[in-house]
Amino acid sequence: MKFQFFITRSGNHFMQEIAEFYVRGLQIAGYDAELIWDQLPQDNSEITSIVVAPHEFFPLFLEKQMDEAGVKAIASRVILLNTEQPSTSWFKKAVQIAAQSRGVIDFNRLGIEAFQDYGMSALHWPIPYTDLLECSENCAKEIDFVFLGYASSRRNKFFARHAEFFSQFENRFIFSTLQEVRTQTTPGCCFGEARNRLLRQSKILINIHSSENRYFEWHRALVAIANGCVFVTDESERYEPLINGEHLLVAPYDRLQEVCSELIANDKKREAIAQAALAKVREVFSPKMIFNSVALQIKDLMAKHYQQRKKFILSKPVKKSIFPQKKIVEEIKLLPKRDIKTTEKTFLSVGEDPQFRLQKSEGKWEEGWHVLSFQMKALEGRVSPEVYVTARGDFRDSTPIAVREIAKGKFRQLIRLTSKTKEVRLDPMSEEGEFELSRVDLEPLEKNEKAASLLLDYCEHEFTQSLQSHDQLQAQRFHFLLQQKLSRMAALQGLQGWEIEKNAAFDSVNPVLSVVVTLYNYEAYIETCLTSVDRSAWEGLEVIVVDDASQDGGAGRVVECMKQVKVACALVRKNFNTGLAESRNLGIELSRAPYVFILDADNYVFPKGLENLYRWVKGKNWDFGFGILQRFDSEKKQGIGLLSNYEWNEKHLLQEPYIDAMALFKKEALLACEGYQIHLASQAVMGWEDYDLWLRLLEKGFRADFILILWEDIACMQLR
Repeated sequence: MKFQFFITRSGNHFMQEIAEFYVRGLQIAGYDAELIWDQLPQDNSEITSIVVAPHEFFPLFLEKQMDEAGVKAIASRVILLNTEQPSTSWFKKAVQIAAQSRGVIDFNRLGIEAFQDYGMSALHWPIPYTDLLECSENCAKEIDFVFLGYASSRRNKFFARHAEFFSQFENRFIFSTLQEVRTQTTPGCCFGEARNRLLRQSKILINIHSSENRYFEWHRALVAIANGCVFVTDESERYEPLINGEHLLVAPYDRLQEVCSELIANDKKREAIAQAALAKVREVFSPKMIFNSVALQIKDLMAKHYQQRKKFILSKPVKKSIFPQKKIVEEIKLLPKRDIKTTEKTFLSVGEDPQFRLQKSEGKWEEGWHVLSFQMKALEGRVSPEVYVTARGDFRDSTPIAVREIAKGKFRQLIRLTSKTKEVRLDPMSEEGEFELSRVDLEPLEKNEKAASLLLDYCEHEFTQSLQSHDQLQAQRFHFLLQQKLSRMAALQGLQGWEIEKNAAFDSVNPVLSVVVTLYNYEAYIETCLTSVDRSAWEGLEVIVVDDASQDGGAGRVVECMKQVKVACALVRKNFNTGLAESRNLGIELSRAPYVFILDADNYVFPKGLENLYRWVKGKNWDFGFGILQRFDSEKKQGIGLLSNYEWNEKHLLQEPYIDAMALFKKEALLACEGYQIHLASQAVMGWEDYDLWLRLLEKGFRADFILILWEDIACMQLR
């Protein structure tokens, strides 16, 4: 019996790995199997054609080659190997294709049950255990914790809440983004031998589900177990034959950190679990055991599927909830459905982020202005909704629309829809809480009774907002222009625009790293900031605080701190408030070390952060490097999210400013780029100094890297 596995190179590399595992497993079991890229499956009764990841192969390759009739003809001659979780849009695409196919294979029993709920049988083929899962060399377990996955809000929140715990250990957390196809060369992605080696070096792989779905990630679990790395996972279903506590550890989201803490402190238990798990998967998932009666399995699958697909109805609802969920704070509640009405034929769904998504049931949106009104209230938490109009179903094509609250919990906005509009999303814009959407109305503007007054009101509101924003920017621009002019006038008269004050340790240090702290009216935070740097200090560190003519008592706080801290510290008092960029440039100019770390006064660092980052960048001879930031809520005293958690990616950087200011640079690289651009402040372009610098560093070809360093970022709590 011959097998051909079809896959597209346009898809994610993860899917190719899945295909390779099955091909190698069938070969070990004695079958003729091969992997074929970007080709059309042939109609040959002697060959079993299996399409891997149909949700990618069909739209990314096949549908570009032929019309709908041709696609259906191909589907009717292949078996599908599903790789997607139930309840996702990609799984629904697989279900559509499955209605025309010869059968479905899935390596997760929850996927099997989901297809059954749609009226189709599916064959369970576990991922076979082969040498492709194993690292080809022995490595010491030098890494305590590792994480691999895309950065969903749920995952970010977990690591933010437990940042202080993880900052004590050696970690390698690799967060990927959904903004691009994940290939072997995509920054932030780790596949194949590189991934296997990383896991062989690691003690514990932490697995956090991207959403509340309890889908067990078999691929991630097997590569961890194959390399002696204990798999600690969020609550999951259908991970038998593995046993919790014997082969892996499964715990509720709120207890995962506690489980990790106990396990990392118990070498004997950790090693016992790793050995037992490896023995189990080698036995149960051996290729010969999985594929011992493959011909009968395939024949039975196709016979059942042929009978069932005749009765298949795509709109058939799932009989039961695939993922039973307990009530949690992060849940979005949609009540009651009978109050949701639209004049356009639409349906409402709840996204994974979570968001409410309004989509067309059939056809296209009616062109032109529409009136969108909805009622959304917070049952727990705080709601400040935003509206996005999305084209092609990709969040990168979303256009944000500022929505107005016309009454308590009632919102209304004019939005323009086109034939390309894929969906309208309503985002509660909150890190946590429970929200209720009780009513949504969407209708073309001309069909609204108050169309004229709504349009006039909208135009007046937009004009007023624009005018107010313009006035504020003009005032800021005038202020910085005046301050910079006064500073230049003083310099022409031979007057220095700043004064410096040092503590006793400053002149006795020959620094290797200078921490430049910019301060402006942050009296409440500067002491915490400097204390955290002092905790992180080692021989060769200096701190230079640049006060941008603050109007509060922040500079006085610095003077008091300088007497108490052990680290070499200096305070530079500017006479003129010329802006953040010039303050940073002055700190860089006065720094004495070959490396500079930029730190704002409302941020602070964990104890090991500075030294780890410095040694990493210097050891690799990078021009700059950065680490993960923890966003922190001061009221709840807990982390709420992450920043700068993606690896250096030039393409990603051109799309958005995903890297924060807190980073470490070679001083010569900053000087080569002429530091931060001062003219941005005089033009009232606020908050873009960092992004401008990153782009200029990119343009000049400087090299960067990313290391997992967890910092605490207090500034974010001012933004909530």
